[in-house]
Amino acid sequence: MLAVFRCTAQAIVACALLFGLLLLNAPAAAQDANVQGIVLDGTGESLPGVNITLMGTQRGTVSRADGSFSLYVPFDEIERPRLRFSFIGFQAVEQPLNGPVSNLEVVMNEAVARGEEVIVSASRVDERILEVPVTVGRLSGRDLTMRPSIDLVASMESMAGVDVSRSSMLVNSPSTRGFNSTKSERVIQLTDYVDFVAPSLSVYSGNTSGPPLVDMESMDLIHGASSALYGPNAFNGVIIMNSRDPINDQGVDLRLKGGTRDLVDVSGRIAQGFFDDRVAIKLVGRYMEANEYISRNFNAQAQEIVPSNNPVNDPRGYDAVNRYGAINLSNTEAANVLQSSGIDPSSNNIFLPGYSEEALVGRDMNASTWQISPTVSAQLGDDIRATYWYRFSSSEGIYQSNSRFRWDGITVSTNALELEGNNWVMRGYRTADSGGDSYDINLLGAVMNQQLYVQGPDPTSTEVLVASQLPDDVSYAGAYAAVYGTAYEQAMNGGATAQEAFEQAQAAAGSVLPQAGEDRFDAARSATLNLPVRETRPTFDIESALYHAEGQYTFESDVVDATVGGNYRQYRLTSAGTLFSDGEVASPINPDGTRDVRDGIDNDEYGGFLRLQRGFFNDRLSLSAVGRVDAFRNFDTQFSPRLSGVLTLGENRQHNFRVNYASAFRPPAQLDQYIYLDLGTALLRGNAGDGYFAVNPPSRDPEGRSVAEQVQQEALFQVDPLDVEEMESIEVGYKTNAGALFADVSYYRSEYTGFIGTRQFIGKEDGSRITENDLQRNDDDPLRPRLIQVWTNADQDITTQGAQLGLEYRFADAFRMRGNYTWSHIDNDNLGDAVGLGFNTPEHKLNVGVEGEIGNFTYHTNLRWHDEYTFQMPFARGPIDSNAVLDGQIGYSIPALRTTVSVGGTNLTDTDYVTAYGAAPIGRIVYTSLSISY
Repeated sequence: MLAVFRCTAQAIVACALLFGLLLLNAPAAAQDANVQGIVLDGTGESLPGVNITLMGTQRGTVSRADGSFSLYVPFDEIERPRLRFSFIGFQAVEQPLNGPVSNLEVVMNEAVARGEEVIVSASRVDERILEVPVTVGRLSGRDLTMRPSIDLVASMESMAGVDVSRSSMLVNSPSTRGFNSTKSERVIQLTDYVDFVAPSLSVYSGNTSGPPLVDMESMDLIHGASSALYGPNAFNGVIIMNSRDPINDQGVDLRLKGGTRDLVDVSGRIAQGFFDDRVAIKLVGRYMEANEYISRNFNAQAQEIVPSNNPVNDPRGYDAVNRYGAINLSNTEAANVLQSSGIDPSSNNIFLPGYSEEALVGRDMNASTWQISPTVSAQLGDDIRATYWYRFSSSEGIYQSNSRFRWDGITVSTNALELEGNNWVMRGYRTADSGGDSYDINLLGAVMNQQLYVQGPDPTSTEVLVASQLPDDVSYAGAYAAVYGTAYEQAMNGGATAQEAFEQAQAAAGSVLPQAGEDRFDAARSATLNLPVRETRPTFDIESALYHAEGQYTFESDVVDATVGGNYRQYRLTSAGTLFSDGEVASPINPDGTRDVRDGIDNDEYGGFLRLQRGFFNDRLSLSAVGRVDAFRNFDTQFSPRLSGVLTLGENRQHNFRVNYASAFRPPAQLDQYIYLDLGTALLRGNAGDGYFAVNPPSRDPEGRSVAEQVQQEALFQVDPLDVEEMESIEVGYKTNAGALFADVSYYRSEYTGFIGTRQFIGKEDGSRITENDLQRNDDDPLRPRLIQVWTNADQDITTQGAQLGLEYRFADAFRMRGNYTWSHIDNDNLGDAVGLGFNTPEHKLNVGVEGEIGNFTYHTNLRWHDEYTFQMPFARGPIDSNAVLDGQIGYSIPALRTTVSVGGTNLTDTDYVTAYGAAPIGRIVYTSLSISY
């Protein structure tokens, strides 16, 4: 909690200092607005919220609730000034000015179809969205407000070509073009071009760290390879959330939402200008909570994940997807106890029953997030804008990756400073995270069984101790094995069959482990979460940060337009050995068993790009080329090109054909490079060094040999160190806004090289060769051979292809129909033993929706469907059934009160809706919301 107050205090102090500096540099006397007027639609009704900009400058404003506006225009400095009026759903208007005016009336006519918006994100320069060279989707603030959702990222499920994997209520991860995952590791997410990835976990926590809906102007999604313009990890796409401008969009907004699952969501925004709107302050806040979704999938883990697993309800036990601590006793010291009772561990895998997610999460069954974000923006002359913003968020929920994690007070904070001119921008920011009291649910169950000890011979004792306190006592796992083995031996001696003996042994040992609701269970859980760092502890002491600086400049000429940019980024990772290879127990190990202790890990990267663009034949043909070079501490320098062309036809430029070739790359995540997570039964280890000498686990050795036999036969192989993942993609598309119809169709084909996934093997932590002497090392020796999991690159190349079609037809304001279809295909879905990730994307997906406005009423409905597919990550592998999900919302506005009341719901038919195997079904939520704007 002290960290929360410290970060918030830093934000307040920083804002106060910056505001003070702005006051000192503000003009001595405010300049009166010399252009005033009103904006109307074609029927004479006022239009609030229209963006009004003085072309060629950073100066602008937004029309008020009654359509009126006022703006200062420096006529003595600008020759032939023009105002541009833009609003989603209306044709833009450019208004020339001859001098000051107090009664300017501007009429905006409705746009027949979409596509006239100007977008920056596709090429980092202004472009008409119809004429961008890549596949781009945009949701305006108005779209987002009308769409039913609990989370902004989840609302992207209705967009063409988008998959959203949902770990839980709030932790949602979007992907495009396949290889979907709960980590969203191939799509970067930016807020106002600032990366808000949590540097320790290398993930985006849904939108818990992004701007809330109350402050969203628009959200852009660039599909496909984007490294040339956006650098590392812009592999399969870029999501850019654009917040509302504090100078040009002032006022007070409040949104309240409540619904089923005890949903409460409150957010607010206030933006106020000073000194003739040359300075503005914005404050945004949000608090949301609801009952969390808990996973209850008790199917057996696939043998690709747990090779030694037994089938469901086997009396020898089995490892279930959502039961944690189900340790295979045949791989522990307890194997000796079983063998002494007549059970052969080499042919009988005896699993502990483990604990359910509901039991281990306990009272932490809440999803919540709160955030606060102050902003100060100043117009330093007509051509330069300075903006500082800070965002702090704290979240609770459940996240799924290589395990299931309970986030408890995980925080992400960002400080960002930006200077922007008409054709240049400079930006710097720092994003930091902290783990709070978060823990690994799977590891919690495993450590409870392996690390904790019962006192004396009584396995029902409520006093829980650890090995270092009573080394002669027996663990829960050891007690279970003793009772199980004794009961098995007695049954066999009594004439039972082996099947009957296993059943009797399982029944006898069932009471050994603590059960949810018992005092000893609560004591064991609490003791595990509070183990000292030197023990195997399921909590994380993470305090990491990334530092980023970038700049961009655009040159315009009659020959060619050019944009040049560059960036530098540094990661500073610290975890005291609870997540990364730092601290006394996890730093790099020497051949003599000692460690070169490091307090933290630094990793940096930098790069630059050049974009050239020229139009031909009266700009009917536009050609562009981008080249980018990036350098890294642990990997070779990478070059990323993008070559694009757009052909525009039609009297109104309504037909646009595009072709795009791009190469992209993805360096391994910081976790992939530096993780150190000891699960007891396996060690998750980073692979940014020299690689590992290894042998296959017996369960996966093609010849079924033991580790000793493989070592004797020198059947060792080398696991190469990690390298970047690369991809080449070609895309063709067509976009039109012919009449009332808006259509966007595209096709792509991509070739992946060095695909990053996971591999398990028997090896030594330091990566050196295994010898026969190493097999004699005890279980406390860090250089003993053991099961290790690392991230590595696949040997084979992978080919994917796909197509998407998006249509919108506007019959009238009262009825607009939208639909999209996505086809995704992988030519070779067998990624081999070296890769523990899958395509995770349905081959066919469809969205159909209708929306409209009837007087003060608005409505939106969407039905989305996908066919069945297989989902695989290191945590679990299994089928995702085909299903259809219906969302809907209706709203009624009261202009006199500047208020809108909405009623809506997601998954209205309460479909058994799962997007990631092992995660909980996302059930129905029905809500009522109230929005007030002044």
